[in-house]
Amino acid sequence: NEMLLAVNAAYELGGSQEKLIEIVDMLNNVANKNPTTISKMAEAISSAASVFYQSGLSINEFVALVGTATSATQRSGSEVARGLRTVLMNIMGVTDELGETTEETISKAEKVLKKYGIEVRESLTEFRNPMEVLRELAKKYNSTLSDVAKSEITAALAGKYRANILTS
Repeated sequence: NEMLLAVNAAYELGGSQEKLIEIVDMLNNVANKNPTTISKMAEAISSAASVFYQSGLSINEFVALVGTATSATQRSGSEVARGLRTVLMNIMGVTDELGETTEETISKAEKVLKKYGIEVRESLTEFRNPMEVLRELAKKYNSTLSDVAKSEITAALAGKYRANILTS
C-alpha cells in the first residue's frame, strides 16, 4: 500500500487503478525472473519515488534500477533506495549556494565523469536525463574503462558503502 501511494503521488497517476496494476505487474514480472522480491522493490520505491520522478526517470526505468540492484546485491529495499538516490544526487550535484554554476561549483562526480568523456549536462543550466548518463556510463564501464577509472567513478558517484549498488 505504501508503495502504491508513493508511486501514485510521485508520478501523478491520479489514482488510476489501471496504471497502478501495471506497476504491480512490473514488480511481479521482475521478481519472477530475478532473485529479488516484490517487498524489497516496493520498499525501495516507497522510499525514493518522488526523487526519481523529479529527476526525469520513468517508472519503468526506476523499477529496472531497483530490480537490478536488489537482485544483484541482496540488500534491503531501503538500502538500495538510499544508494540509488545517492548516485542520482551525485550525478546532478551542484554545490553553489546561489544556484550559479562555475568551474569551482561542478560536483566531484561531474568532474570525474567528464574526465572519462561522460557529460552530465545538456548546457550550463540543464542536466541530461540521469538514465542516459547511467546508460553511457554502463557502456564505457563494461568495455573501455580501466580498473582505476572504474574505482574513481564508483567512489565519486556512490562512495565505498554503496559501490556495489552502482556497479550492479
